[in-house]
Order: sequence, then structure tokens, then C-alpha cells
Amino acid sequence: MHRQYKESQKAKKSMFKRMIKPSLVLVLFVYTICATFSYPMPTKADSNVDQLLQQNQQYQQQLNSLYAQQNSLANQIAIANTQAAAIQSQINLTSAQLQDVNNQIDKTNQDITAAQANLDKQKVLLGEYIKTMYVNSQTSQIELILTSSSFSDFVDQSQYLDSMTQQVQNTTNQIESLKKDLDSKKKDLLTQQDKINSLLASQTDQKSALNAQNDQTSSLLAQSKNSAAAVSGQIAKNNSQLNILRAIASGNTGGVINGNLIVVNQSFFVNGVEHSYESQRMYGQGAYIQGNSNADDNFIDMYNSGCLVTSLAMAYGETPAQEAARHRFSYSYMEDSGGSAISSSAADSLLANGSPVIFGIDWNGDGYADHYILCFAHTDGKYYIDDPYFGAGKEYSSSEVVKYLKP
Repeated sequence: MHRQYKESQKAKKSMFKRMIKPSLVLVLFVYTICATFSYPMPTKADSNVDQLLQQNQQYQQQLNSLYAQQNSLANQIAIANTQAAAIQSQINLTSAQLQDVNNQIDKTNQDITAAQANLDKQKVLLGEYIKTMYVNSQTSQIELILTSSSFSDFVDQSQYLDSMTQQVQNTTNQIESLKKDLDSKKKDLLTQQDKINSLLASQTDQKSALNAQNDQTSSLLAQSKNSAAAVSGQIAKNNSQLNILRAIASGNTGGVINGNLIVVNQSFFVNGVEHSYESQRMYGQGAYIQGNSNADDNFIDMYNSGCLVTSLAMAYGETPAQEAARHRFSYSYMEDSGGSAISSSAADSLLANGSPVIFGIDWNGDGYADHYILCFAHTDGKYYIDDPYFGAGKEYSSSEVVKYLKP
């Protein structure tokens, strides 16, 4: 094969000498034409791409406006929540004061009831003493003396009746005064209770108004988020169309196996941001990149084993070195039971919304992925691929894909 290569190179040099003069004339002719028409005529695809880019700029402006609105609404909700919490604290304090007043009213009512019972009892006693004194007043002093065992006994009975009558009268007066004070205290407590109830009602109304305002603001925030999701969805669809148009316009029709996974190796759009194509071979043979020490591999052989890292880097819009440092993959990610494995239909859905998907390619037919590539567009049964290892124009068949990974 080495000799055939040398002979082929010699034949090419001889042919080049024979063709140099007419080729020079042809080059001058083409240069003259290109100089005359210095700007190429825009194609329909170029027009569609420009239109989609303009639409995305407008959508992005709407999205930025919606995000600003959401921040403002979220701030309003936060302020209202703070105010509502403050009012709730006031309500709790007022409710505690009301409970204390209610307890005092209950205690005062109990004291009034007890005082009234005692007053009634003293009045009965006073009535009995008065009755006894009345009966005695109707009896002559001689009869009282004669009925007494002694004169001193007569004097003692008279003084006792006078003393008890005065004592009952004093007790009755004290109870009536206490009851009056209790009634006055109850009246004051009831007035205080009315004021507290009024304050509590006012505070409750304030909180209800804030809650109603918050509900309205939350509704506006939800509407804004729905609108933002709709605009983001439209941007994603436009990105998908942009990726498709640019892939078709690349002119790469594939290799010799006529597969439906076409390698174009070009930039693409994700969420309105253009992501660059990256190659794992740019690092050269024997190049290792240090990854996250907490991951499965601390050093990554980029040239021979960096396809997954590089595919993830393109998906995130980073360089392979940046992705290796973040190390958002592990061997469990590559296994069939790995965390980000999805179905082919889910992959198609993501691609339709402008999100890239990593394809695991099985080269030797053992059912396991031997190589990873990034798909960024899908249309008419064809998938457009960024291959971190092989050049543009190569093709794969969808039958070689054994795993789909969502970055």
C-alpha cells in the first residue's frame, strides 16, 4: 500500500503539470466572474433562517419583558407576604389580649355571682336579727328581765342582738359596695372587649385584603409564566427549524452506507444560544484532561475516550475541558440503567423542541454503545449529527443506536 501511494502521488504531479496552463485560464475566468458578482444571491433557505432569527430576537425580547414582570410580581408577593405575616402577628397579639379580657370577664362574673349569693345570705341573716329585735321590742323590759336567767344575761342578749345586727349590716354594705365595684369592672371589661373585637376585625379585614391581592398577583404571575413557557416553546421550535435548515444547507449528503444519521459537524441553537461544534481529537494522542476528583475517572483520555465528554460539552455550550472539570457524567450514565436514558420517541420529542440528544452507537453488534455522538436536528426521517471524532459527511444508521441520553 505504501508503493501504490507513491505511484499515485507521482501520477498526480504529472497530471498537474499538464493541466496547469488551462487551469490558470479557468481560475482567472472564475475570478473575473466572482469579482463582478461579489455578493451571492440570497436563497430561500437563507431568507427563512433570517426570518427565524428575527422572530427569535422578538421572542427573546418578549421573554425578557415577561421575566422582568415575573420578578416584579414575585417581589410584590414577597412584600405582601411579609405584611400579612406582620398583621398575623398583630392578630395573634390582639387575640391573646381578647382572651385575657374574656378570662377577666368570666372571673368577674363568678365574683359577682358569689358576692350576690353572699349578699342574699347576709340579707336573710339581717332579716332574722331585725325580726328578733322587733319581737323583743314588743316585750316589756320586765318580761325580758323575768325570762332571763340573770340581769347580766339580759344585758348580754341585748348587746349581742345589737352587735350582730350591726355586723350583718356592715357586711351587707361591704358586699353591696363590692358588687357595685364588680359591676363597674365588668362594664369596663366589656367596653375593652368591644374595642379589641373591633381591632381584631380590622386586622382580619386587612389580612383578607392582602390575601386577595396576593391571590390576584399570584394569578398574574402564573399567567406570565404560562406566557413565558409558550414563548420559550416557540423559540425552541424555531431553534429546531434553524438547526434543520442549517444542517440541510451544509451540503453534507452523507457517506457510502446511505444511513439516516448524517454527520454535519456544525454549530446549532439551544434556547436561543448558539453552541459550537467541538472535536475530541483537537487534544491529540495521549492527551489527558483532569476531571472532577469526586467522579469515576479523574483523568480522561480525550483522543480515544472523550466522545461522551465532548458530546456533553457541545450540549451544554462548553469546551470539553470545561465539561471534564464539571464532570457531569459517570459510567453509570453510560450504562443501560443510567440516569439519563430515554426512549427514541422521547428523543424525537426533545429534538422537535430544539433540545439536543446524545446517541450511543453500537459498532460491533454486542448491544452496547461504543461511541457517542450528539444529535441536534431531526426531519424527514433524517437525524443531523455532530460527531466529536469523525469528520463531516459520515453516516450512521438508526439501527446502530442502542441508547438515547438526555443531557
